[in-house]
Amino acid sequence: MTIFDEIKADPANTDYTKAGWDPIYSAPATAKILIIGQAPGLKVQETGVMWNDASGDRLRNWLSVSKKTFYESGQIAVIPMDFYYPGKAKSGDKPPRKGDCRAVAPTLTGDDAGYTVNDFSWFVCSKVLLRLTKISNLNGDG
Repeated sequence: MTIFDEIKADPANTDYTKAGWDPIYSAPATAKILIIGQAPGLKVQETGVMWNDASGDRLRNWLSVSKKTFYESGQIAVIPMDFYYPGKAKSGDKPPRKGDCRAVAPTLTGDDAGYTVNDFSWFVCSKVLLRLTKISNLNGDG
């Protein structure tokens, strides 16, 4: 069973699976940047494309990477704190469910994926960017 299938089969995700929603994440073994964010918003959940909203536009601008680089380069991994849109709150969206990604994050970044968290050049956690080592420009333009 793949990690994707394990996430969908988890009893905690039954309602999302029944609704036809897939877990939202990307963890290519070639990634040099790991983005750990909140749960996906409704637009992202409906399109199945991570950071496919205004916050994604801001993030890509902040990181100075193009959409093509962000989505197609294999250089960026995205693991949210919840793999599914958690629903609407009185003000904004509900926070991610507790413990959702913590169970599979080691698998997504561990031996099965070919790298560990320590292998990443950059971490982006929510709104904090911590540069750990110098990396080349991912857009290839300098």
